[in-house]
Amino acid sequence: MAGRDTTYENSEKWIEKSLVVGCKKLGLECFKLTSQYQKGMPDRMIVLAEGRIQFVETKSTGGKLSPMQRIMHEKLRLMGHFVEVIDNKDDLEFLLGVLKNRYSVPH
Repeated sequence: MAGRDTTYENSEKWIEKSLVVGCKKLGLECFKLTSQYQKGMPDRMIVLAEGRIQFVETKSTGGKLSPMQRIMHEKLRLMGHFVEVIDNKDDLEFLLGVLKNRYSVPH
């Protein structure tokens, strides 16, 4: 795809793996979501304190959400859940910083 940065740090695989590693360092569970029955679900679900859930969709830098993903993310937000789309290292580091300050589990 023209205009997309294909370096490894900007790949969806790297971003998702880095999210999982970062959550583990914070003592948070970061589950992979897959469903053959419900399209559009975010890639990851992070279980937070106080019964909260953070959903994360990972994309390669410049990647776009499908129409079904946009619909599902909005449904989840309307139910009161956090949903973030992360497609670059800076946004990933920002999210991990927020999670660290608000929800990290002492080891």
